Amino acid sequence: MIAAEIYIGGSIGAIILAPTIQIAVSIDPDHNDVGLTDFEGLVLIDFEILPHYNPSYGRELSYYQKTTSNKVISISNSQTIIINSKGRQL
Repeated sequence: MIAAEIYIGGSIGAIILAPTIQIAVSIDPDHNDVGLTDFEGLVLIDFEILPHYNPSYGRELSYYQKTTSNKVISISNSQTIIINSKGRQL
C-alpha cells in the first residue's frame, strides 16, 4: 500500500512543480535579480501556476501565454489548486 503524499507549495513552491519556472521571472514582481539561467522545474505537473495573480498582470500574462506551450493557471492569494487522482480543482 502506498501512503498518500501531501505537498503544500506557496508562491515559488507552487511554480517549481511545473515543467519550467520561467513564469517567475517573466511576470512582475519577481524579476531575475540573481541571474538564473536554468529555468527547468520539477515536472510534477503538466501546467504552470501563476500565484499572487492580480488583474494588473493581464498584459504580461497574455504575452507570456504566447511564449509557452504549457497551460497557465493563475490563482489569487485567496485561491488554491488541489491536485489528486481525480484531477485538479481550483
